[in-house]
Amino acid sequence: MRASTAVAVSLILAAVVAGAACAQDDGATITFINTETLIYHGTGEMRAEMPMPCPVTVGNFRILEVRLPSQSNRDYVGLVIPFRGALDERMVNLDPRWGNSSTLSLVCEVIDPTMPIGFRMRAHARAREVHSPGTWIELALGRGPKDDRPIPACEYNARFNGDMHIWYVMSSLPDIYRRDDPEKTRFTIMLDTNERGSWWIKWLELKSWPTVLGE
Repeated sequence: MRASTAVAVSLILAAVVAGAACAQDDGATITFINTETLIYHGTGEMRAEMPMPCPVTVGNFRILEVRLPSQSNRDYVGLVIPFRGALDERMVNLDPRWGNSSTLSLVCEVIDPTMPIGFRMRAHARAREVHSPGTWIELALGRGPKDDRPIPACEYNARFNGDMHIWYVMSSLPDIYRRDDPEKTRFTIMLDTNERGSWWIKWLELKSWPTVLGE
């Protein structure tokens, strides 16, 4: 009887540990504080304690590389994404970092090209002092970090809740690549201010939604 109970308890513990490991593996958190870019398995309370190198898996794709905008920088708040759109503001013109032409890019690889690319993305982003009213961060999907014709990541660009930007994305490689493009498995998630404002991005959080593999 005791042996049976011990086996049952062991199986329950194993299931709990395995479930926690799966939950931790499902998603990624990227932070930009203290002049570093760090990547963690999992999101929220299930985020791993220690950072890890790329690649990190999110549903049906892996994040291979995080590329910062060329004229951005990181400070005690987060990643500073600049813009240049207010020519009459001296503060804008005197800041040599402003005038950014590239995006914050996550270079990714699809695991199963026959299945959709589904994910929920959250960005903790604070507007900086010099900022145009009614602005937001745009999320797009491109063939690469320098794609000049990316597609919108979702129909409704974002949902807002204070400093939190939230996107729900369901796409696929045929949506991102044009018909004349060779078959590839890589794509890029691109965040851009589109010259509407300057932001501090503290962290990004990606989790599969609602893609389920192995069905």
